[in-house]
Amino acid sequence: MSGFMSKTTALTVFQVDNPAAVTAEVLKRHAFRDGDANGEKIAAGWTSMEDMLDTSWERSVPEVGDWLCFAIRADKRSVSAAVLKKSYNELLLKEKKSGDGEAKVSRMRKKELRVQAKAQLLARAIPVPTVTDVALDTRTGNLFVGSVSTGILKLLNERMSSDFNVTVQQFTLHGDAPRIFRTIYDVGADVSVAGHTYRLEECGRLTLSGADGGADKIEVSAKNDRVSADAGLDSGLAITSLKVRMERDGSDEWTFELRGGETLCFSGLKTPAREKSSDDTPDSVLLEKLHLIEQAVNVVHTLFEARAD
Repeated sequence: MSGFMSKTTALTVFQVDNPAAVTAEVLKRHAFRDGDANGEKIAAGWTSMEDMLDTSWERSVPEVGDWLCFAIRADKRSVSAAVLKKSYNELLLKEKKSGDGEAKVSRMRKKELRVQAKAQLLARAIPVPTVTDVALDTRTGNLFVGSVSTGILKLLNERMSSDFNVTVQQFTLHGDAPRIFRTIYDVGADVSVAGHTYRLEECGRLTLSGADGGADKIEVSAKNDRVSADAGLDSGLAITSLKVRMERDGSDEWTFELRGGETLCFSGLKTPAREKSSDDTPDSVLLEKLHLIEQAVNVVHTLFEARAD
């Protein structure tokens, strides 16, 4: 299983205003349908998190404990610029040969040939699918999306609104990200959530950004090089992304990268390894994974809320 169940995952966190409106019945009504990718139009719809071909949830169920687990699938036909140029030139050459070989092809006709070449190629192109895991906590309205892609997040927002008539908003981080990142980098940070203490420390990779005397932006990346990082910080640059190691009560360990901004998202989120058990079921394994992801979300959200100005 990919997505949330992979070794690492990207994650963006949303809040749904009316989670009760997001149901299995509505999911199935707006499930992905093959053959909808016409021209350059993206065919999109909901499908099973476990199997993108299971659009009727015959082999799985979306309800997993208090979570509704599904995926958004988007298929798109596309043509590379090089292939399009080749096809257009072939049509253009054929057009010239259809006359006396010296006929000049008008600008309007050339435009028509480009459109024709693209339409022919798109008709033969195989749609490329993108599948993104989605998990909704039906108790809180927290929505986990396994992507940080602007295009995927925009599509998901649109489909949540049109299919379920709900509003989704990204979690807002109120704290000063560069200042919080600097604290984690310098001395680390302790966060208490649900009776546990989580320790956050930098984990060997960060990006520094700033501006010189003019308007040019400066960006420096450092991996396992505190000397270079310290020099950049001393010169006035600020940390805009930071890889973090997080430990719970000195044992279980998460790693992830945080980026500065107003919204809560993670890159390369890796949760603690779990021991396999003979009592494991697909649902129990997924629920534990979501619980581990949720802890990272709650800790980072608490960290920023507690340090907001």
